[in-house]
Amino acid sequence: GRYIGCISSRSYDFDRRKRSIEFVEQTASCEALRRFVAEQLRKAPRIYSQVRKTNPKEDKPLPEGAALPEDPPGLRRWTTHQETVASFAREATWLPTSTDIAAAAAAASR
Repeated sequence: GRYIGCISSRSYDFDRRKRSIEFVEQTASCEALRRFVAEQLRKAPRIYSQVRKTNPKEDKPLPEGAALPEDPPGLRRWTTHQETVASFAREATWLPTSTDIAAAAAAASR
């Protein structure tokens, strides 16, 4: 059902759906989404995202001799919906890449 994710992840955050709906209704607009998709997303050949756990359960131990890498100094970190939308709109930089299939095939065959 609707809450199986909250239960299986042990977050027990049963109000997340309600908060997400409120966020979309109060902050996001259809026009802004259309503009973002038309001007930015369609041009982007790839998008990267890293997800971190929110469950407070302790992590499994790392293998012997292993260590977690440090985050690079310029890493952009977002933690809330509002912060993400505001920061992304203000700070994101779009980098052009070639979407030419022939160029990609030639590079792959080298």
